[in-house]
Amino acid sequence: MNCTLDTLMQGKRGLVTELYTQGAMRRRLMDLGITPGTQIEALFRGTRGGMTAYLIRGTVIALRPEDARAVRVQTCENTSGAHENTSR
Repeated sequence: MNCTLDTLMQGKRGLVTELYTQGAMRRRLMDLGITPGTQIEALFRGTRGGMTAYLIRGTVIALRPEDARAVRVQTCENTSGAHENTSR
């Protein structure tokens, strides 16, 4: 199933398929390691619609909901908690 990163449920993983942004924001997301084909997991959400923590390439990052909406992911069926090495 495809969704935007901001709707990925806590504890679920997905593969980045597309970035829906341009310019500086696209560059920032890519600098954080958010590129097509990369696995990302939603760890926990802040209160009141705040930032969400994500695990990507062995690093925890936090994104605002409006930034996470710019990332399209394909959800992964296997969410056993075993983190795969996705570094390139």
